[in-house]
Amino acid sequence: MCIINHLRYDERSKTTLITGLGLSTYKGKPLDFLERWANTLGCGIMGSQSAFKRQLLIKQKIPVLIDPFKQIYFFPTLSPMNCECIWINASEIKSIKSSGLNTEIIFRDQTSLVLSVGRRSIKKQWMRCQTMEQLILHSKLLDSPYSSELMI
Repeated sequence: MCIINHLRYDERSKTTLITGLGLSTYKGKPLDFLERWANTLGCGIMGSQSAFKRQLLIKQKIPVLIDPFKQIYFFPTLSPMNCECIWINASEIKSIKSSGLNTEIIFRDQTSLVLSVGRRSIKKQWMRCQTMEQLILHSKLLDSPYSSELMI
């Protein structure tokens, strides 16, 4: 799959705009696209979100792990039920900075996205993804209260 920076839903055409090394579309909502992608790797959105909720004790704007092999995470900028929500590929972010009242995300390919969401909120979402990545990469999930359920 090519590099994807973010997903944006167009309610009028009922399609998801996929932005990265080019622009393409998917007939459906961003979560449907992410679910199909995760399913090709044997993962699912519900399980991923459940892990984030348990490990990081969060209840809103839950990020998702799409590709456990390449550690590709996406997070929502708003409630996923909001049509204005944009799903950001945390793995492709180079930096996040304030731009007046907005936030500018600069991606590794040097493209950028300006959002009318606070920098602190976006940074917090990005940090959640980085924390989960570290937990997975350093096997901290096996030290969780649910580790006995993971043991065979």
